[in-house]
Amino acid sequence: MRGDARLVQAWLGRATRLLPADHPERLAALPALAEAQQASGRLAEATTAYQELARSATAVGNESLALHATIGRLGITALYDPRQFLREGRDEVELAIAAFERLGDRLGLAKSWHLLAHLNWTRGRLTQAVADAERAVTLAREAADPYWEANATGLHCLILYWGPLPLDAVELRSREALAEAERSGVPSLAVTAHRVLARIAAQRNELDEAEGHLDAADAITEGQIESLIQGTDCISRALFEVAAGDLAAAEEHLRKGYQQLEEMGGNGPRANVAAMLARVRLLQDQLDDAEELTRTCERLAAPDQADAQVKWRSIRAIAMARRGEPGEAERLAREAVQLAGKTDQLESWADARVDLAEVLLLGGRSREASRELDRAIILYQEKGSEVGQRRAQRLLARARA
Repeated sequence: MRGDARLVQAWLGRATRLLPADHPERLAALPALAEAQQASGRLAEATTAYQELARSATAVGNESLALHATIGRLGITALYDPRQFLREGRDEVELAIAAFERLGDRLGLAKSWHLLAHLNWTRGRLTQAVADAERAVTLAREAADPYWEANATGLHCLILYWGPLPLDAVELRSREALAEAERSGVPSLAVTAHRVLARIAAQRNELDEAEGHLDAADAITEGQIESLIQGTDCISRALFEVAAGDLAAAEEHLRKGYQQLEEMGGNGPRANVAAMLARVRLLQDQLDDAEELTRTCERLAAPDQADAQVKWRSIRAIAMARRGEPGEAERLAREAVQLAGKTDQLESWADARVDLAEVLLLGGRSREASRELDRAIILYQEKGSEVGQRRAQRLLARARA
């Protein structure tokens, strides 16, 4: 039942209303209730539940549950205020880890390392984030909590997709995760595994397989209210539609997801959706709209939100170059390459180099553009992105014509 946010909220909500404020079973139910509210995008209600848990746990001297409330609150902060989360989150998480270690709370440790993995992923430190997520999986397994083990496993798959590991290896781990989801009965893990496998297939231009995974994920989430997952997963469907050449469909999915996230206050993931939507509008040659969306992304993204910071610069650079503003366009494009190079997101780095190459090519600097494209192709090959390689090779043919 814990994988279905609607049932969890109905059952636990009733329990917390009927039991006395300091009843142990009520206190034990509050974390799961807040997590279900968070999963369904009801961030204000989840925040209230965590605040209530912190007060009640502190009143009865339950340090462990009070710390669970702290970690839960930080998870919500990561969604609606990524600036604050990236600025202050590490110190709070590390303090919680030390306390959970002292208390012997394996589940609290699993949640903390899961959050630390998310923080490092957001900053573009993918190798470290992978290690954090693996630790979270192990701790959740030791705590005998299938739900949090599934959460950590799903995050692990997502980070592997964006990180330096070749897509063949990411596919293998994601298929293992899909099998684990069937054994554990946690549907959110199956959804994440299908979404990652869809992205991998789209990168290989295996569109039928990609669509099959997306449809499987949609079938699982149909009728559920976990709209936070649905809001962010619009990127998976949009990537498929772009690969299939249906830019209008990609735009539609992204605008719907953006609206869902806006209604929920999910500013962190909304920055990423805005960047993807800007890319689609750029592909549609809608330069003004693309640039405006990069400004939305710039406004929403935290300074340390690595991928969003790279993408708004690259996309705006191309829009400016196409409008005949080569100087500022090149400055932004080179900033994007420099920022991407500080991460271990190979594909983002390759994309930034391709975007810089387009800016240079529009300025008549074919030789410099060719060098950037050669570097991008090496990165795409290392990751295993066939679609990225073809994009770079098409531009390279133009540069050498």
